[in-house]
Amino acid sequence: MTSLKPSHSLPICTKPARPYTHRTTQGLMQPPDPLPKALNRVQRHLRGLGAGDASDDEIEIGNSVLALRDPITGTRMSTPARFSDIDGLTAFDLEPFLAMAQRTLKWLEPHSLKGSCIQRLQVSIFMSSVQSTFV
Repeated sequence: MTSLKPSHSLPICTKPARPYTHRTTQGLMQPPDPLPKALNRVQRHLRGLGAGDASDDEIEIGNSVLALRDPITGTRMSTPARFSDIDGLTAFDLEPFLAMAQRTLKWLEPHSLKGSCIQRLQVSIFMSSVQSTFV
C-alpha cells in the first residue's frame, strides 16, 4: 500500500515583492510622444478614425469634452498622464495614480478600468499643452 504523505518536507522560501519607488516607476515609463504626434492622435480620435481607416470622409459636427480634473482626486491635474495602448482623450494625474497603483499593485486606467502596464504609461503632452493655455 502506498502512503500519500510526503516522506520529507521541503522548505519554501519567499521574498516579499518591493513596490516600485516613484523614481523607478518613472524610469520604466514610456517617453512622451512629441506634440505633433500627439496632435495627430487627437485629430484621428476626433474624426473617428480607427487604425488608419479613412473610408468615412463625411463631415460631422459635434462636441468633445476634455476633463481637466483628475478622476482619482477630483482636483486639477498637475502632471497629466495616459496609457499609450488605450484609446481616448482622457488623462489622469500621474502622482495620485502612482500612489494608488503602489497600494493596489494594479495598472488600471482610471476612466475605463482597462488594464495596462507600466511600460505603456506616459506623460500626456497634449493635455499638458491644453492645461498651459488655461493658466
